Amino acid sequence: MNLNPQPIRLFLIDDHALFREGLLRLLNSDARFAVTGACGTAEAALRELPGAGADVLILDYDLGRESSLELVRRLTGEGFAGKIMMVTAGIPDRMALEFIQLGVAGIFHKQHSPEELTAAIME
Repeated sequence: MNLNPQPIRLFLIDDHALFREGLLRLLNSDARFAVTGACGTAEAALRELPGAGADVLILDYDLGRESSLELVRRLTGEGFAGKIMMVTAGIPDRMALEFIQLGVAGIFHKQHSPEELTAAIME
């Protein structure tokens, strides 16, 4: 729970522009959150994330040609201090376990409601 009056700073990574832009608008409309950046590729995230000051990274599991698992490994290896929340339309159990072992804060399924997503971010 966010007891701090400052909004939770979010950074979004999803290769689907429609989903990414919709999520950005949804989260920016909630005073509890401030989206500090959004991009569609792991490569762009590695450039933009260090200066974004994100508390929570919302990362799509399926980034097309890029590997979200490799991105998480790199970010945790480089000491990313924020929480990482995976969003997915589906993820194999074996991959979910790997993400959990790397310390992701949660895995959220895209079929759930916006209210459930904001509640999960607040946890």
